[in-house]
Amino acid sequence: MIDSIYSSYSALNAATEKQGITSNNIANSTTPGYKSKRASQVDASGGGTYINSVNSNNTESYIIRTGNNLDLAINGRGYFKLDNGNSNIITRNGSFRIDENRQIVDNEGNVLFRLNGGLTNNEIRNINIDKEGNIYTGNRFLGRLEIVDKYGNTIPENNYEILSGYLEASNVDMTKELVDNLINLRYLQANAESFKTSDELIGTIVNLKG
Repeated sequence: MIDSIYSSYSALNAATEKQGITSNNIANSTTPGYKSKRASQVDASGGGTYINSVNSNNTESYIIRTGNNLDLAINGRGYFKLDNGNSNIITRNGSFRIDENRQIVDNEGNVLFRLNGGLTNNEIRNINIDKEGNIYTGNRFLGRLEIVDKYGNTIPENNYEILSGYLEASNVDMTKELVDNLINLRYLQANAESFKTSDELIGTIVNLKG
């Protein structure tokens, strides 16, 4: 009886964790460059079940044209390297803007590139980035983006090209996520009912002994 309660309880925990991952995927289905996550569930040797890993689906998604020259998509391998003030983070989300400090930043203020402080407003408005990641204003070279692998190592430029005016879409498969969501809800309900039944039986046995 105790074993059945433990099995149901561990299954409820695993299902709750999977539900959170699926919900996060659905919430980020329109986030540029987002990579969907998938949980791996296994049975424990002593009974019960648990989530042993959460992996990202790193396949590239389709490209969307936006016309904004600071929207960038990586065609090929790699990630944009951003500075959040404390450390570097990597992302495929290429939605950038120029902030009040004249830095190229993402929507959360993480810095992709720090521009020269002596640039005029007109030069700032005419920032453009070529397919190698070189940054210009007019014909004036300002620097180059660093594209890295998942470990933060710089990737040679012949392994990718930067598409200015485009964004990579999220690779979330909404049909699969909605199906997974429904299956997981049924799994949650079944194990919740099993847990409740086992708990009631133990309560009955305790009352009889009393």
